[in-house]
Parts: sequence; C-alpha cells; structure tokens
Amino acid sequence: TRDERGNWSRVSNTLTTLAVTDVNGDAPRLDFSAAFPSPARTTTHFTLKLPRRSDATVEVLDVTGRRVRELVRGELDSGEHDVVWNLQDDAGHLSRAGIYFVRAKALGEQFLRRVVVLR
Repeated sequence: TRDERGNWSRVSNTLTTLAVTDVNGDAPRLDFSAAFPSPARTTTHFTLKLPRRSDATVEVLDVTGRRVRELVRGELDSGEHDVVWNLQDDAGHLSRAGIYFVRAKALGEQFLRRVVVLR
C-alpha cells in the first residue's frame, strides 16, 4: 500500500470504523416483517428494522386504501422496533373482521404487509 506522502509498505494502514451491527455482526438493513400472528384476534405485531436513525411511518389501511390507524409517525433510532396493532381504529373502535394492509415508510422505501383479522 501507499500512504498520502507516497511511502510504500507491505502492511496496510489500519482503519477503524464504528458501525451498528446485529448479533451476527451484520450491518442491519431496512426491513419490515410480516404480521405475527395472522390471522389475528386481539393484537398483531410487526418488526421494523432501521439501519440508521430516520423518520418512519406505519399505518393500517383497509382494502379500499382508507387509513384505519396510524401506528408510528416520527423519528426512530436505528435497530429493531416492535410495532403493535391492537386491532383498533384511530377512534378506539375494534376493527371488523377482514383483510387489512399495514404500510411502513422509511428512508425513501415503502413496505406493504397483509394481516387478516378474525372476530
């Protein structure tokens, strides 16, 4: 290798970097899990993984695309976030049985996951 002054060496300079990693040592990547459980009767969970601090939104939509519930809106730290939907709408009423979609947006990406609600 060669340094900034043109000196050559068989040994490379050492580079140290601080990075957020998961337990396997891999850098976390943006991801949004499927609903668990689905079908759901009382609550359902999702995992939102963020590689760095960012604004994020997670909202529940009915089959017509109308927003039923906003679950997350704001800046979140990097890492995994457990997002829970108690199957209620924004007004606190229980959602009807049926198919719903949960949309997550972060870092310019969008994810859409389906969840089935049973009553």
